[in-house]
Parts: sequence; structure tokens; C-alpha cells
Amino acid sequence: MKKIVILSWWTWDEREIALKSVNYFKDNIGREYDYYELPEQLEEFISNRNKYNLAIPIFHWEYGEDGRIFAMLDILKIPHALSPYSTHSLCLDKYKSNILAEQMWLKVPKQFLVHRRENKYCRTIKDIAEKKIGFPMIMKPNKWWSSYHTYKANNAEEYLKYFDIIETDSSDDLLLQEFIIAEEYSVPLVAWEALPIMKLEKQELDMFFDYESKYESEAKIKEIFPDITSDLKSQLEQQSKDIYKLFWIKWFCRIDFLVDQKQNIYFLEVNTIPGMSPASIVPKSWKETWWIPEELIQKIISDT
Repeated sequence: MKKIVILSWWTWDEREIALKSVNYFKDNIGREYDYYELPEQLEEFISNRNKYNLAIPIFHWEYGEDGRIFAMLDILKIPHALSPYSTHSLCLDKYKSNILAEQMWLKVPKQFLVHRRENKYCRTIKDIAEKKIGFPMIMKPNKWWSSYHTYKANNAEEYLKYFDIIETDSSDDLLLQEFIIAEEYSVPLVAWEALPIMKLEKQELDMFFDYESKYESEAKIKEIFPDITSDLKSQLEQQSKDIYKLFWIKWFCRIDFLVDQKQNIYFLEVNTIPGMSPASIVPKSWKETWWIPEELIQKIISDT
């Protein structure tokens, strides 16, 4: 029987989300485990590291999503659930992961990276025109804070306004992408198996999903399991599995896509540590298969 340790890290505004995910594992793990909150209990965990042969890191911010906790576990020679360090680090970088997806002949939104050290508005807007992104466009930090600071700029004035907001709260480079009128789909995968596909249902097709509409207002957006054509379902599942393989993802993740009115599919991003609360997409999708939560956790543990 494996001796399991659950690890989490309380940082920034993701604390409550991480706590809910941790509780989901605790409630459904079905066997003995130890639990440490980092960094407060880091020394205690390291001193007891030889007790464990499986770690389950449940992080929803830095040191987790960027892969550093997994690198530390590798150094300590403790096997862990979820993907390797390099996968988390790559998938967190939206610009680089989009470039890699393009090499697989997947469609991605047109993009342009604004390096923070340049910060020249006129030159940047000129470059945007040259890159033919045009307005409206999506603006967000390339790595951190994109959940909170993703905006739709309809013109140069709004671009400058949102640039200032992002620059104030984030030290990250700025990612600019074309705005695509499309539906958004999420494909959860567990051990190579695609679970039921979820769709973010919005009132109008050209509605933009900001932080408020995604996380605070059910009137603006709903998560549903839609009836989709077998062809679209097959394409979303196959592209997800291709990404899963190429990005070297292990055990489970969530991959997001945009599908426009012509049924063109655009890769959006990979979440290598998706939320695992009962209200999160992966557990809800798993529930649609009629499997119980304990079986989801046991699959993650037994296949590691």
C-alpha cells in the first residue's frame, strides 16, 4: 500500500479554490494520507520525505502551475501524480504553447507578445497593425493573472487603458490575440480518456467572458454538457489527445477550445492542474460518466 502525502500552497486569491480541491481529494481518497500546507510546513515535510512514495500536489498558483513543486519532488525522489515539471512550465506560457500547437497543424488565434521591457505604446500599436491582429483584440498576461486580467479592447484607446491596468498588477509580458466570435468548449482528460465535453453557454455569441461573467454571474454564463455533432465531438477529442501526447501530460488535465460559426476549432489553452472541487469541470464531467468521485481519485493514484 502506497504511503500518500497531499501537498498544497496557500497563495494569493487562489487560496479558496485550492482548499476546495484539496477537500475533494481528502473526501474521496479512501485511504490513509498525510497532509502539509506549504510553505509553513515545508521543513516538516522534507524531514519526513522518506515516509512517502506518492505525492499529490494540489496547487492553483505559483510553485504549482509553473511546475516548481514537481521539480522539487523530483529532486527529493518522491513520485508524484500529475504531469512533469516541464509540462506545467510550458503550458503556463500561453504564447509558447500556442506556437507548439501550431506545429501540430492546429488552429490558434493570431497572437503577438509585448515584452514588458519595451513598453512603447505607439510602437506596439504599429506592430499590432503590422501583425494584422486588429481590433477588437484580447489582452491578457502571458502567464500569471490571466484569470483576473483578460480584456477585450475594441480600439486603441481601450488598448492603452487595459495596458495600464495589466502593467500595474502584473510583471508578466502581455499577450495579444485576435478576438474570435465563437463558442468555448472544455475537454477534460483522465489517463488518455476524454470525458464528456463541457460548453460555456452565453447569452450572445459575441459575448466576451471576463472575470465577472466567468466566476461571479451565472446569469451571463452557464456550464452545460451540450448535444454536439459526432464530427465535432470526434475532432475535439482527437485534438485533445494529440495535445495530451505532444505536451507530455500525465493523468489528467483540461483543454479549452474555441469553435467558430464555420466549425473551425481553435486551441485556447491547457490547464495542467484543473480545479477539483465538486463544482469544477473535471469532477462534474466525471460524474456524467456515472462513475463515483472515489473512482476518479483511485484512478489517479493507481495509475501513477
